[in-house]
Amino acid sequence: MDKLNKAILYLLTALTLFTALTSTAFAANGKKGKTDGERIVAFAKKYEGCSYVHGTRGPNTFDCSGFVYFVFRHFKVTLSASSSDYYSSPKNFGKIVKESKAKPGDVISWRGHVGIYIGKGKVLHALNPRKGVCITKVSEFIDRYGESNPKHHYIRIDIRTKEEKAAEAKAKKAAKAAGADSEKAKTLFGEANLPSAAAITLEPFSRVIVNEKIKTSCISRIPLSDLAGKTRFSF
Repeated sequence: MDKLNKAILYLLTALTLFTALTSTAFAANGKKGKTDGERIVAFAKKYEGCSYVHGTRGPNTFDCSGFVYFVFRHFKVTLSASSSDYYSSPKNFGKIVKESKAKPGDVISWRGHVGIYIGKGKVLHALNPRKGVCITKVSEFIDRYGESNPKHHYIRIDIRTKEEKAAEAKAKKAAKAAGADSEKAKTLFGEANLPSAAAITLEPFSRVIVNEKIKTSCISRIPLSDLAGKTRFSF
């Protein structure tokens, strides 16, 4: 088998591994392209407008910690029903992230209050008996002590199930295998002497070049017009 055929074989193997196993990962957890944070926010927003009642955890009324508890319980994650716990011991619930790195779905905790960050500097929370479950700006929050925009934490909580974690581990393994095969193709086929080559990208793992002048693979008999011809494949 010459270098060209080996290169094409490695490329097709990389594409097959990566596409098949990553598709399996997404199908296994049913996310349909949504991130965990987006799923959390989408569910939480269904309860916007509900009333605030101290000591309740839904489904029709909530206090601040009860709302967070209820939302994450939907994803089979049991959290505290005490708002002070999120502020005093945030690491007990997840990873603390900087405000500049905060993402939708992160829990945001103040001294005596807690809510769900929805992005763009806004929080969804059971604020008080007058406003109920509502969206406000993080910077406009005033705590029970009268302090405006007080110190707060952002906490990223992992809601993945065991099955989702296993599927994502397979996807990572596929990505590693795809990168290894495409690097082999690059080594065999090279790109230094291919001035009219077209780029096929396995982002962000590696890059393989296929000559536009080649019409058919001797190995697979698949027309390379789909692979070459200035076509870029991104994952």
